[in-house]
This record gives sequence, structure tokens and C-alpha cells, in this order.
Amino acid sequence: MRYTARQLHCLTAMGIVPWVSAPAPAPADGHVVKPGATDDGVALPPVAPAQSAALGAWLMARPLRLSCLQGAARCVTGPDEAPLLVVLDAAADESADESADLGLSGEAERLFELMLRAIRLGSRDIRLCQLSSSQTTAGADTAMPDSSTATVKNVCNAHTRALLLLLNTWDFSADDCAVEQHQGRLPGPELPLWRIAHPQRLLEQPALKRQSWQVLKSIHALLAGDSPP
Repeated sequence: MRYTARQLHCLTAMGIVPWVSAPAPAPADGHVVKPGATDDGVALPPVAPAQSAALGAWLMARPLRLSCLQGAARCVTGPDEAPLLVVLDAAADESADESADLGLSGEAERLFELMLRAIRLGSRDIRLCQLSSSQTTAGADTAMPDSSTATVKNVCNAHTRALLLLLNTWDFSADDCAVEQHQGRLPGPELPLWRIAHPQRLLEQPALKRQSWQVLKSIHALLAGDSPP
């Protein structure tokens, strides 16, 4: 059951963000893209490992996407002092428009903003990067993070306290709400990281929102100093 306009107005007036309990309608044709492939059958990049302990190593081996805008090449956006690094899954069509900006758009972007607000974070609290669809192992120069061979390790800095993966190529189960199944550590910097479904998938599969909320609460506890890093 969705909130009425009056209920949403009252909740907003009380400072409550109801993103968890306000599912978006399913696509009219009931079609859901299967993880691991596009509609035309083209294989997507390798999915994240099922074992949370292997998440960090998997992430370290993936190159980041390079975006070229206004003559400047970059692979990460957001303020350097942000404590949370958000890593987007690879886009299936990134080669079609290399000038496209890094980040979310449309309804997915609006949903993610609500999710961040629910744990008292805003745009100044996150940096964002995106995995490349290339399967070439990165060998980045740490002095030049904005290069086509940059990795997540290169864009982490002294302010980075945690990482959040937004995945669209992993087979999430709505029944699995144990945070431990979606948490790992990034080797090298030894930073905690979590994975949740990409906001676009949350729009298509609202049942996954509860799982994502459990992870977001863990991130909030860490950044608020209520849990060990």
C-alpha cells in the first residue's frame, strides 16, 4: 500500500523520509532484466562474488570508468573530504557515450538522495566513482588517480571511512537481510565496504529496499562513531 499525498505531506513535515515503505510501481509488462546480461543478450561485466569476504579483492581488481567532460578527464566526483565513497556498478552502454557524466540520474538519483537523507548524509558527504565495463585488470599510477587505469584504492584518501557498492549485476535476494552477507573489507586501506542493489533495481524490485535499509543503518552507525571501523 502506497502513501497518500496527505500522508506524505505529514511525514515530510515531521522530518521522516519514507523511502523504504513507498515502493514504486512495477514495470507495466512485468519485465525485469536478469543480472548478468542485457536485454539483447550481451554479457555484462563479472558480478560481485557471493562471499562477502571476497568483495574487497574483487573490487580492487576492477578498473574505474574515465569520464571526459569539458576537456578534463576524471574518474571520481565529490568533495575530497567526504567520508563515504560510493562505487557504481559498470554501465552496460558506457562505450556509447564516453562524455556522459559519472553518477545517477532521474528517479534513481532521487531515490538515492532520499536514502542518504534517511541516514543524515548529503551530497557533501559522498564521493562517487563507477566501475568500467572493461575487464582489464587495472595497474594504476597512485600519483594520477584520474586516469583510465585508476582503481578504487587510488581514489580513497585520508578522509574515506567506508565504501558502498551499488550493484546491478548481482543476484540479490529480498529474503536476505543479514548485513554480514553484504559486508567486506577493502584490502590495502583496510576500509569497510558494503553492497546493496543499485537504486534503479530498487525501483524495479521494491522488496529489496528493506535489505538496503539494514546496510544503510550500519553505515550510519559507523560514520556516527557508534560502531568500530
